[in-house]
Amino acid sequence: MSGETVRKLNPAATTPATPSTLQTGAKEVLEQYGVPIGHNTFTARFYFKEAKLHQITLELQDNLSPEEVARLWDELYALNVAQYGKEGSLRSGSGQVWGKAATWAIDGKEMTLFFLAKEGLKPIMNIVYQSQSQK
Repeated sequence: MSGETVRKLNPAATTPATPSTLQTGAKEVLEQYGVPIGHNTFTARFYFKEAKLHQITLELQDNLSPEEVARLWDELYALNVAQYGKEGSLRSGSGQVWGKAATWAIDGKEMTLFFLAKEGLKPIMNIVYQSQSQK
């Protein structure tokens, strides 16, 4: 999908002030604030590689505690299992930095739901969609 098509489908998307680049070399070209998922708000970041959409990252914007983010992850995980079936990969960790990640293969794309938390820092929660053929 081209940047022009993504802009047409997401008219609220804008050019980021400080775009980021993924390890794959894909560059952030568009971002869209205020994307609702359930009762929470996410920012969508659209990354392109070779002029094609490579990845969409949805970042949680709400100011939640690590425990609240963990509960949200559990809720979204259960919804994804109900819709897509058992994940292909499930990881979790504990200690100073803790979190969970689950990945599903869906129609030629990979979706990963993850969160990371560390005492004293705002937890991170993302939903990542990436084309499997463009990794």
